[in-house]
Amino acid sequence: MGSSRFRQFVAGALLAEAAFAVLPMTTLAQSAPPNDDFGHAIVINGSSEVTNVVYGSNTDASWQYGEPNHGGYSSKSVWWSWTATSTRSISISPKAAVFDTLLGVYTGTAVTNLAAVSVNDDSGSLQTSRVLFRAIAGETYRIAVDGFLSDTGNIQLTIAPAGINTGVFWDAVDIQGILCTLVI
Repeated sequence: MGSSRFRQFVAGALLAEAAFAVLPMTTLAQSAPPNDDFGHAIVINGSSEVTNVVYGSNTDASWQYGEPNHGGYSSKSVWWSWTATSTRSISISPKAAVFDTLLGVYTGTAVTNLAAVSVNDDSGSLQTSRVLFRAIAGETYRIAVDGFLSDTGNIQLTIAPAGINTGVFWDAVDIQGILCTLVI
């Protein structure tokens, strides 16, 4: 390579490197989902009497300081918020997820003061999670969907009446965090 052509190559390479260095980081990185943070949970406005379905993704989501463990290794959670309109048994599942999900349902107003209602890893089909619990009318439930070992993907979160009546045994976590069995 001649001396003149070498200088042009080096100058061009340096110019290309300099142009790359000034690109804003947002053009290089993906953005987090809008409900990545507990404080930005997506509100689900739906009745306890019907099936409610919402969609999302935990791709590029992150773990938040103080966030609870959602039934396994938690690292890529997204949040929803839902208020029960009647007292009844409810089933929640990210059943169309094509990744290994973790699911947590909580009460509380901040990520650092949540009380677990129910958490699960893999009781649904194909490594998805599913919880059943007794929802209380007027209570707001915080729902976290996460991926086991940082797994990510699209989420179809379903909240539906479970059709379980009285006389059923419930596993629940009491206000002090102790697992107990209830009969309703």
